[in-house]
Amino acid sequence: MKVLTVAAPGVLQVQEMPFPEPGPYDALCRTTYATICAGTDSHVIDGTFGPRRFPAVIGHESIGEVIDVGARVTMFRPGDLVTRVSIPPSADGSYELAWGGMTEFAIARDHEALRLDGEPESTWGPSRVNQVIRTRRLTGPQTPMFITWRETYSYTRRLGVTAGSRVVVSGSGANGLSIASMARVLGAAEIVVIGSASRIAAAHQAGGSLMIAYTDDTAVDRFVTEWRASVDVLIDATGISHSLDRLLPTIAPTGVVGVYGLDDAENYGIDPLRASSFRFLDPGYDEAEAHDAIEDAIEAGLLDPTVWIDDTRLFGWAHLVDAYQAARDRSLIKPVIDMRSPL
Repeated sequence: MKVLTVAAPGVLQVQEMPFPEPGPYDALCRTTYATICAGTDSHVIDGTFGPRRFPAVIGHESIGEVIDVGARVTMFRPGDLVTRVSIPPSADGSYELAWGGMTEFAIARDHEALRLDGEPESTWGPSRVNQVIRTRRLTGPQTPMFITWRETYSYTRRLGVTAGSRVVVSGSGANGLSIASMARVLGAAEIVVIGSASRIAAAHQAGGSLMIAYTDDTAVDRFVTEWRASVDVLIDATGISHSLDRLLPTIAPTGVVGVYGLDDAENYGIDPLRASSFRFLDPGYDEAEAHDAIEDAIEAGLLDPTVWIDDTRLFGWAHLVDAYQAARDRSLIKPVIDMRSPL
């Protein structure tokens, strides 16, 4: 079967690998669609994040359709669409996993059956990301949005966004727009996005009540003056060191600051003297805990996948490099790959 690997830093390569061999608790899936995470995937490709040995099978935003199930599987049935499918780790060390989702066929593991059978959490905990998609309100190419939505919902809720919150998001990439959407789902009263001028419409569509171009220094300075010491939650969705400094005066004395982006993860800096006081929180996220909330938000019409996904511009195996370039140059918010396409 075909898999997409980082063959060496900076080198993407489609390779042939053996078909995955499912165990009794596994569902064999044909991967349907996958999206690219511009942050994580770009760093993995560049060799600045993730595995240090190659080849590494990339991708963590893949959806699979179940085609067969093992003898102990109870939560998956043929035809189900399942999130975060991937191939298992290499038994002989011939490849590494950079999450391992960009593959023709993949595995979903029945974590519930393993847990109920008394197996140790180490065998089923990581597979909690494998959840059945129940909603029928998304098109196939839109289904991988479950991954970004679950991550950012869990993170935003853990950070403390609740009904009535005033929230500021720095960054208008896929994650920044998703955090803005999750703030709306959680009932935030005001959501401000500071980002690219080209993403103003997308930010409003995602749920932002105010969008300011980060290059418009006059508008940003005016905003900081008018919103001084009044923001409950300030989130950096870029991870660019010191990018939050000029926004810190807006944080309320009891407010919370969080950083979601990866760009300068190992050298991130912030100037705390720009604010009177605040809490810096790194709550992490748990995709599984957010799955039902995302299902409910989709059914309630609170999430619009067209903010991120353009169904008319899909990529196939033959154009994977173009897809990753579209993510890197920000010409598409979330490039989608049809994993069933021919090479």
